Amino acid sequence: MNPIAFFLPFRCGITVNQAYMRINGKTWLKQDARDIRAQILCYIKDNEIKIDHDEEKLHVSLSFEEDWWYKNGNMAKSDIDNRLKFLIDSIFTGLEIDDKFIWKLEAEKLQSETVEGVHVVIGEYDGV
Repeated sequence: MNPIAFFLPFRCGITVNQAYMRINGKTWLKQDARDIRAQILCYIKDNEIKIDHDEEKLHVSLSFEEDWWYKNGNMAKSDIDNRLKFLIDSIFTGLEIDDKFIWKLEAEKLQSETVEGVHVVIGEYDGV
C-alpha cells in the first residue's frame, strides 16, 4: 500500500463535545460540525484524494498547524486529543474506509502564526 499525505488548509478545531449531541439516546452531529465535515469531504473529493486500501492495518499521523498562543503570551487551552475523533471520522468517511483499521495514531501541534490546517499522513502500520 502506498502511503498518502495531504494538507487540509483550514482550521479543524472542533472537539467531540462541540461536534456531537445526544437526543433521546441517539447521537447527532451539530450544525457547525456538519459544515466542517462537508468542507473536509469536498476537499477530499475535489482533490481526488484516495488510498489503495485492502483491509491493512493503518498508521495515521495528524499535525495540527495553527497559533497555539494567546496574544498575552500564555498557551491557549486547546487540546488536540479532543479533536481527533471528529476529524478521523470525517477524513475516513471521505476516503470511504472504516476507521477500525487504525492501529497506530499520532498527533502533534505545530506552531504557526500564519497557517491554519492539518497535515494528514496515512500509511500501512508496520508494527506487530
